[in-house]
Amino acid sequence: MATLNFLTTSLHPKTLTTKPTLHYPSKTLIHLPKSPIFESLNSVIKPKTLIAPPIRSTTTTISDTASAPQTLKSRLKNGETLYGLFLLSFSPTIAEIAGLSGYDFVVVDMEHGPGGISEALSCLHALAAARTPAIIRLPDSDAAWAKKALDLGPQGIMFPMIESQKMAKKAVSYCKFPPNGVRGSAHTIIRASDYGIDSGYLNNYEDELLIMCQGVLKAKGGCAYLSGFAMPHDKPEEMRGRGYRMISGAVDVGLFRSACVEDVKRFKMMRPEDEIGNVKDGDGDEKYWSE
Repeated sequence: MATLNFLTTSLHPKTLTTKPTLHYPSKTLIHLPKSPIFESLNSVIKPKTLIAPPIRSTTTTISDTASAPQTLKSRLKNGETLYGLFLLSFSPTIAEIAGLSGYDFVVVDMEHGPGGISEALSCLHALAAARTPAIIRLPDSDAAWAKKALDLGPQGIMFPMIESQKMAKKAVSYCKFPPNGVRGSAHTIIRASDYGIDSGYLNNYEDELLIMCQGVLKAKGGCAYLSGFAMPHDKPEEMRGRGYRMISGAVDVGLFRSACVEDVKRFKMMRPEDEIGNVKDGDGDEKYWSE
């Protein structure tokens, strides 16, 4: 852990009293109502351990590096298979819920979603609060879009419609500062570098950033991982069996649509004699509506 040193010569000659240090036990970010449905989810969702963000310092020590949370890139290198969600609604609330639910990553989709850079930033704030890595999918494979998206500080960036090795190399060049690429530099004032507080950003950003090229490509050398989006005819477990390392199982808008359609269908199909005094225990929202 980094140490903060304060210069005592700038303090007025007053007696400083030390407040007792409060120690809080480790908590999880999963807080679910006690109902049959949510209790069953507890056995499926792996709770996240709340990790305090590291204290930034101009000097990085070995202990700081060892205690830093793993990135998507490092988890892939360690052999993990990651499961995520596409966010088209650009709702910070939905983004936070997705993070708290246990997804390994969330793709903020600027290609098909209605939001731009400002809306994406709000979603990144929500995902950071839930300790969940964000990936931004660009609306186009363009240097200007890549620069603005990367300045927000996502862990990953996704380029759409990459159809050749030449296009892939060009996309990668958009992500790197000269001489390795053509990315414009404002690293002392952007969110990606903690607004310049992270003095090691230029040395570490290439190791931490996951660059994703969406298209039909054959990897030639280096570290490349197969990722994809699950479909009704191609389920996530089947994709994992074929070697996919990053799998997106759903879209937030689709999940909400399905929940709404099922809710209305359930009400419309309810018989009149079932409507009064026959509320099932598993609905999960009784306490909310009773208040």
